[in-house]
Amino acid sequence: MTARRTLIVIASLVAAGFTMLHLAGGRACVEVLSGTPAANHGALVLGVLYVVAWFGFVLVTPIGLLALGLDAGCAKVISAWRKSRAGVTRTPR
Repeated sequence: MTARRTLIVIASLVAAGFTMLHLAGGRACVEVLSGTPAANHGALVLGVLYVVAWFGFVLVTPIGLLALGLDAGCAKVISAWRKSRAGVTRTPR
């Protein structure tokens, strides 16, 4: 598997995990961030997992996908430049 495909798979998994935690009610369990005691250990774990998934979804995934786009764009520019330079012959000194 290439690095580009791996990055897309990871971004998809982070997005799917965040969506699942959001649908499971993780957003309501983040009261632990304000110092409010959690109702039980399950709510505490769900809240912490939701926060970690949120940071991954909001910070890591977009940065990774932007890097992927820049990498693909730079690869196309370099490929086009190399093709244009292939027909140029240099004269020996």
